[in-house]
Formats: sequence, C-alpha cells, structure tokens
Amino acid sequence: GFIRSYSLDTITIKNKEEGIFYNPYQIIYYTPYEPSASSSYLLKVTVDNKTVTAQTNLVNDFSISKPSAGSKFIMFRPGTDGDIEWTSAKYGKRYEILIRYKFKEVWQNSPDTVYRYVDWSMGTKKSAEDEGGEEMKVSYSNDGFYNFLDNYIPYDDAEAESNVKERYTNDVDFIIAVAAVELNTYMEVNEPSNSIIQERPEYTNVSNGTGIFSSRYRNIRTKKLHPETIEEIQTQLPWLKFVY
Repeated sequence: GFIRSYSLDTITIKNKEEGIFYNPYQIIYYTPYEPSASSSYLLKVTVDNKTVTAQTNLVNDFSISKPSAGSKFIMFRPGTDGDIEWTSAKYGKRYEILIRYKFKEVWQNSPDTVYRYVDWSMGTKKSAEDEGGEEMKVSYSNDGFYNFLDNYIPYDDAEAESNVKERYTNDVDFIIAVAAVELNTYMEVNEPSNSIIQERPEYTNVSNGTGIFSSRYRNIRTKKLHPETIEEIQTQLPWLKFVY
C-alpha cells in the first residue's frame, strides 16, 4: 500500500556530457532521503495537463564471499588464478566487476603526494533471474594483474613518467556494480550492434513518455596488498618505481 510521497527539487548541473539532452547545463530533479530497499517506487510527473508515470523496485544489498571478509590482505600469486564470488541481489540483473588498484606517487618537482588508481575490468555477468540468491563468480589471472599494472600505471608521456620519483602501493578495491532489469534491458538495446540495420528499438519503461526509471547498487570489498605481492611488483616491474 501507499506509504508516503516526496516532492522533487531542482538543481542545475554544469558538467553534463553531450548527448540527446542539453549540455553542459541541465536541470536535474532530486530529493535527499534514505530509500527503502523493500519498497516499490512510483514516479509521477505532470507536464501541462499530461501525466507521466513509471515504477521500479530498488536493487537490494548482496554479499561478496570472495575475496572473503576475513583476511586483511589480498595476494596475487603468479601462475595461479583468483576468483571473485558473490550472491546475486534481489531485483539485480547486470553485474559489472572491476579490480581497482590504488597507489600514490611522489614527483621530482613537487612536494605533494599524488593519489591515483587504475581499474582492471572483469567484464559483465548477468544473473538468470532477479529474485536474488544465485551464486555468481568471475575468475582472473594473477599473471594478468602484473601485466595490467605494467600497461596502465606508467604515463604515456615519457617526460611525465621520468618525473615520477617513487610510487607507493595502497588498497585494492573489488567493486561490483549491479543494475536492475530495466536498466539492463536499456543497456542491451543500446549495445554496439553487428547488424547492418542500425535502427534500434526505443526502449522505455515510462508510461506516456520516454526514459528509464530504474535502480543500481554498488558493493565494495577493500583489501591491503600482501607483502609478497608488493615484493613481486618490485621484482617483476622495477621500472614502476614502487618503494613498497
């Protein structure tokens, strides 16, 4: 049944990317409140004498089982594979998984520490249903981890890279972002097509209008790099200048 309603306020954002709507300035409607994952949300927009509606459930929280919460450290042992495992979320459908490697840099000509990160994408997985409770996993190559660091950490500009005095390892985040069914369908419809016919069906879940009213959720497990892995980075990739 009906619990309560919220009115939306307007705010203008100044950095919107190019696309179908106005940019860089765009009016956004928002409301600050803590949504309830167990509730269904109905959007109602009245323009002149026309009413536009849409409805969505919210993607629920879900648990990551690997890397486990128990250990403080993550190890990337050469010659082996690693796994990321989780249980699917209620109302979730499309999972994008990435490993974010965070690090710090000290430059020759600057007293400031520069904080950077590089994202290693594990691709996309889709759950069979959106009821939640499915066991899901992706695997990665630990050797691939070192190749990834080698390819993405150094600056493309040789001068900028030579200006890096030393680097320091920081945390590693395992990030799982999940989209609800409607958002997944919209993304599927707009995925690059191999077809000669470029006409795409216009997907919307909005009545009397066009758009997507949906939900997404993000879960993160943060680890410290195991000392053996730090040593491996220093041994295998000395030109990356990691002090620890």
